[in-house]
Amino acid sequence: MKSSKLDTTVTRVQRAESLGRRIRASFRKRPRAAAGPEMNPALANAGGELMEIAPDRLAGFINAEYDKWIKIIKDAAITLD
Repeated sequence: MKSSKLDTTVTRVQRAESLGRRIRASFRKRPRAAAGPEMNPALANAGGELMEIAPDRLAGFINAEYDKWIKIIKDAAITLD
């Protein structure tokens, strides 16, 4: 991999990690539901479903998901286009 492409990839990963830290900090400050039942049709159309998580478990869930997905992204060398 060329140095400039590597630098760009590293910068993008760092930005993603920074964004993840900001999101986690935001949820720690004010855990709340991001969507209500009115989102069910839109989520179903996208192949998803609404999850209910107790506020005291939300930060842990977000941290676990971030840690899981950032590892996959890094291991697969996925980059943003």
